[in-house]
Amino acid sequence: MDLPHLLQLQKKYPLTVKAISLNVDHDEDGEPSEELQQKVFDKLTELNLNVTNILSSTVYDAVLDQRDIIHGLPAALVFSTDGKLLKKFDGGFSYEEDVVPLIEKTLKESTAD
Repeated sequence: MDLPHLLQLQKKYPLTVKAISLNVDHDEDGEPSEELQQKVFDKLTELNLNVTNILSSTVYDAVLDQRDIIHGLPAALVFSTDGKLLKKFDGGFSYEEDVVPLIEKTLKESTAD
């Protein structure tokens, strides 16, 4: 589960990092039902996670079929402050070894300007 990692990033960089979660879970009808939406909301509340959460209207398999976006879940996409995709991590990666160092490097470079 990536939510604890997003929480850590949001707490560590509250003014400079905006964490957004994308949930691709669907019910048996292929829709993000109200019940599922409530479960996601309850989990975010339980973790005290103050991030933007998007419930995808595209089912999980269709998201993965778009291989130019991501190759597996979990995934983390890191963008610059101007919206440029810096790097995408998917499948086997570590927040502490991969994502956090990139964020720290990017923040350091942006303050040097």
